[in-house]
Amino acid sequence: MNQIRILNVYKWATMGGVERVFLNRAHAFKNAGLNVKYDVHFLYDSGGITRFQNYIESNNLEDHIELVSQLEADKYDVILSVDTPEIFDYTNNYSKVFLECHTSYKDNRSYIRRLPYNLGGIIVPSNFFAEELKKELPGYLKDKIYKLSNFTVESTPSLKLNNLIYGKTPLLYLGRLDKLKNIEEILQILADYLETFGDDFILILAGPIIEHEISLQELLIKYDVVNRVVYLPPIDFEYVNKIFQMIVLHKGIFISSSKSETFGLSCAEAIYNNIPTLLSSITAHEELVNNDSRFLYRLGNIKEASQKLHSIQQNYSEYKHQLKKLQYNFSDKQFLKDWISLIEGVVSV
Repeated sequence: MNQIRILNVYKWATMGGVERVFLNRAHAFKNAGLNVKYDVHFLYDSGGITRFQNYIESNNLEDHIELVSQLEADKYDVILSVDTPEIFDYTNNYSKVFLECHTSYKDNRSYIRRLPYNLGGIIVPSNFFAEELKKELPGYLKDKIYKLSNFTVESTPSLKLNNLIYGKTPLLYLGRLDKLKNIEEILQILADYLETFGDDFILILAGPIIEHEISLQELLIKYDVVNRVVYLPPIDFEYVNKIFQMIVLHKGIFISSSKSETFGLSCAEAIYNNIPTLLSSITAHEELVNNDSRFLYRLGNIKEASQKLHSIQQNYSEYKHQLKKLQYNFSDKQFLKDWISLIEGVVSV
């Protein structure tokens, strides 16, 4: 089989969720022994390029992914551009370009209404999001939607019991802190739990604060949880699994009150790392937990969320056991199946 030459493009190198997707794909190609020339190009460096390269080297991925500084579109069989329509400034061969839509922020994906008719296609990370985009895409692209599943990478535990640092059970949120991710509701749930059930949790919020949307300090004061919240700045990809390992050691819980997701990578990573979750009942989260209501609460229903959080905390081993039924969905097997189906359909190999 001839080597397939793939370029993934993204506008900003920040070491966020998109970069984690790229690196996870390299792990999958390595594990499966696929003959893929997989390059990644960022239009701008927002502090992530050096860290991205460091991860490649420290995980021995050099033969499976390469960070390229020049965008030479003619060298590739397929170009996958993640929420970066600027790719059309670099090539006239639109048929080999696929726009990957990963953003849950509707304003940030308005570009999909103006895509060329001869585009190779649109790629999404989940079936439900494909249905969402059909409502927004022009008619000539509605039958050009493909799924490439997101997945998580298994890590080797490196932390031990003597790494315990919290005297209370950690409740973790990992991601952007803004209105769409509904951070205020997480604080409301914590405050209600403290009042109703007791002082069991320490809330850990890890990620960038979108300060023009929320003031974390004001919210902490508003809900009187200043001394029950730890804030961590954005965490490098290579350290994310260590955070999850720390939560596992403390028998902690992952929480998300997000109003919208295209997949929910951090939630999937938590589940794959054997961490029980409490998630808002939006379509993405429902898909992640196979509609198991024990892991879901209705948005805005603080009492329900607090009660379910208490149930998870009190029946931790039982909830953790239920995760085994969900974890297969987040392995690289579905991604590889999607990948082979996509590539065989668009490239002669």
